[in-house]
Parts: sequence; C-alpha cells; structure tokens
Amino acid sequence: MSDQEDTSPAPAARGGSSSRGVRPRREDDRGRPWNRRDFIPADDPGWARCMVKKHEDFPRHIFRLFLLLGIQFRWLLTRGTLGKALVTDAEAAIDDAKERAWMDLYETDRDTMEDVLYHRLQMLWDPFTDALKVFQKHNVSQPRCAHKVWEALLAAFPLDHKSMQTALLARALAPMMRWDGDTPRAVNLHFNSIVELHHTLKFIGDLSVEDVLQSVLLATLRASPNASLRAAYHAVIDAVDDDKELTFALIQDHCDREIRRTTRDPDRHGRTTRDPDRHVPVLRDNTLPNATGSRHTTQPAHAGVSGHRTTVSPLFFIAYPQTRVPAPSVLGPYADATSAGPSTHT
Repeated sequence: MSDQEDTSPAPAARGGSSSRGVRPRREDDRGRPWNRRDFIPADDPGWARCMVKKHEDFPRHIFRLFLLLGIQFRWLLTRGTLGKALVTDAEAAIDDAKERAWMDLYETDRDTMEDVLYHRLQMLWDPFTDALKVFQKHNVSQPRCAHKVWEALLAAFPLDHKSMQTALLARALAPMMRWDGDTPRAVNLHFNSIVELHHTLKFIGDLSVEDVLQSVLLATLRASPNASLRAAYHAVIDAVDDDKELTFALIQDHCDREIRRTTRDPDRHGRTTRDPDRHVPVLRDNTLPNATGSRHTTQPAHAGVSGHRTTVSPLFFIAYPQTRVPAPSVLGPYADATSAGPSTHT
C-alpha cells in the first residue's frame, strides 16, 4: 500500500493541548509582543499534507488543518458563521475561550497573526486555480484577512456540493478496492486512511443511499484495470463539473460510450490481443505466427503421417508443384495468408 500516506494524527494535535512547533506560554508573556515564531513553523511537514488541488480536497484539508493548528489556534478558523458550523457547540465554546485568552495578551498583534495564517492558506490553495479569484478579492491589505478569506472559501466551494461529495468518496474508496497490503505497516496505513475518511465525512453532511451507491460505482470505474472504464470515470467527473446531474443513467451512458469508442478505435486505449482485425504477418519461410508469437505449423493434406505437423516452406512447393498450398480446411483462418505462396514454372 505504498500509494497511501500516513494519516495518523500528530502527537501534539492528538493530545489537544498545543500545536506542533509552538513555543509554550510563559508567565512573562503578558505585555510581550506576539512573535511570528510563536506560530507553527512554515517548514512543518504538516502544512504539505493540507494542500488543496481540487474541490474534493477541501473536507480533508479542514480535518488536517484542524489537527495541525490544534486546540491552541483552531479558533482562527471558527470565528465566522460558516467556520463555526465546522465544529460542535462544545468545541466552539473552547475556541471562544482560547480567543479571549489570546486577545488578552496580544490584542494589538491580531492583524500580524491574521497575516501569517493568510499566507499559509494562500500557499495551501495555490495548486487549485479556481481559488485564485477568492484570494484576489480578499487580500492581506484588509483587516482580519485570514478570517475573511476562509469564510469566502467556504462560501465559494460549499461542502454540501453533491458532485464534490461523490468524487471525494469515490476517490477514497478506489484505493481500498485495490488494496493488497501484506505488511503490518501497510495494514496500519490502510486503516488510518479509513479513520481519516470517517472524520472527513463529518464535514460534508449527510449522504443518501443513492449518493453512496453512485460513489461506489465510480470507485469501481476508477480502480478498474480496464482503460475504457477508467476513461468513463473521468468523463463522468467532467460532465458533473459542467453542472450535469449525476445519475446512474449518466454513468452507464459514459461507460457504454467509452466501450463502443474503444471497439471502433482499438488504439484509443491500446490495442488488445483479442482484436480480430490486427495484422497477422507471414514469415519469410511462409510459416505463420501463432497466438504466442511462435511459428504456426500446418499439416498438408497429403503428408501421410498421422499426427505429424510439418512446417510449410518454399522447398515443399518446389518439390510438389502440383500442390502449391496446404488444404484451406487445415489452415483455417490462415488460408488466405498462405494462398500467395511462391509460384513455380515447369
């Protein structure tokens, strides 16, 4: 299971008392200006695991970002209406208390904190080009810039978007279907990914049975060894991105379309060995390759030795000019290919 990454929570985040890399608070902090180094270091590897490349990355982004920020800084993302909906009432109460405690010490440095978080969010969302306009509208020149851009991201890329939910679940289920872990580490990584998926799904709301079945069906296409079915998966996702309604009929239609297209154009997804129209070469000595690529031998009608198969060569036709080609009934599908054997004149 090498294609899965370690999704286990970091020790500090799991403990819930502080964020990774953050300097512990001291008694002499009151009255001391807040320092950027008090925040999670930019080189912390946890940031790289929070990247957003597509809409369906957003729920996992939230889960991992909350783990990274920990209970000490999670409140920065739960101050707005949409942000507060990401946590429970009990968690929101904790965040309220954390904000008050921080503001008592560093109220004048709030914009500095917002500026640091804004640039981290901008870095994490940079691969997702659709988010560029959100960051252009809400920039660091505005007060509470991180708060504003976070609320704008939640509004621009809603977590209850049906196609996003289906794509997220399909992408998560596909590697589970291909899973063939054979080491304790592979088992741990596999079940850690399931735990993370379980926590991630709480951010996207309730899914109907139909939504789950559609996601499972798309996952089978994504994980299929058949190139046509994998192409059908991407065609369905593209159609949904173009605001077409995701239905079982839509999925079936694209599967049928890709299968038919491959049948008409075998080279579209690679020529298959079962292609009846593929060229069958005739070797220089008039022997024919069999299905495995070795020379095909035939038994002429007049060979006279029961069960003995001989190779048809030009010498045979020179010795027996009256019989230029073995009987078509023996050669079967190769009859036409050998009928143009070398001619002899007597």
